[in-house]
Amino acid sequence: MTTETAFLTITLTDREPVRIRTAEWPTIASASGDSFEGMDEARHVQALFDGRCDRYSLRVRQHVSGQTLVYGAYVAAPAYTRKGYKDGELIQKRGPADTPAAIWRVGTKCRLPDWIIRECIAELPAEELQVDIPSQTTAPHEKQAYTALRDFFLTRLRPAIFRVPKVERDVQDSVEQLLIGRGMQKGQDYDREVGRVKVSVKEVVPDFIVHKLQLAIEIKLITTSARVREVVDEINADIRAYSLAYRQIMFIVYDLGYIRDEIEFRHGLEKGGVDILVVKH
Repeated sequence: MTTETAFLTITLTDREPVRIRTAEWPTIASASGDSFEGMDEARHVQALFDGRCDRYSLRVRQHVSGQTLVYGAYVAAPAYTRKGYKDGELIQKRGPADTPAAIWRVGTKCRLPDWIIRECIAELPAEELQVDIPSQTTAPHEKQAYTALRDFFLTRLRPAIFRVPKVERDVQDSVEQLLIGRGMQKGQDYDREVGRVKVSVKEVVPDFIVHKLQLAIEIKLITTSARVREVVDEINADIRAYSLAYRQIMFIVYDLGYIRDEIEFRHGLEKGGVDILVVKH
């Protein structure tokens, strides 16, 4: 297994290279390959060993701030006397089409084949398409709608659970029943276990998303004292991932009696756009 270095220096176009902490800039898309043509794997391996293949790489990294690095390299075959290329761009403020356009620019400057460029673009996190359906009534302000939903879960979730939950899915099912009872329609107002977010080589999926609020909802169940620390670590990781795709994140932590100090548990986790709802059984 390849272990990524803690720091990485990246060549950029028309400016000095940048040095980053790789843990703070996870990979969100990448593509790589070489110039070998043919289906014979044994010949392919031999060509690589002999240094007769050019190698291609293209990668996209993104910081939690939204800054995006796109960089690539054409490593010429050592057996020949061709020139290699390196290039990269730093996107300060990212719009919907900025990253694919930067991938094309960097890939073209590095003399990479089109299939590498297209493969890298295809690896980008999927954009969630949303269609606003006209309503006869005026929708409440987003902040008011969010507050109402949060208070609804705080007051209604515990009475909706009749048996001690054994797994998180038990709590998820109760949350979904509350959403349905609130008049929300699956696929229109909310969805369950969709909206994948890719972080490096891993994909994460929120338990629920509420489309109009750009809200991800994640359920956590605490069944042991050891689970308390595990959930804190999970929440920190989820915040980092979901903040790439959602404006607001709500964690519903269903506790079977192991959180001694709720304020201490929530301290440091709640920040801009993040709410921790602790519901006691």
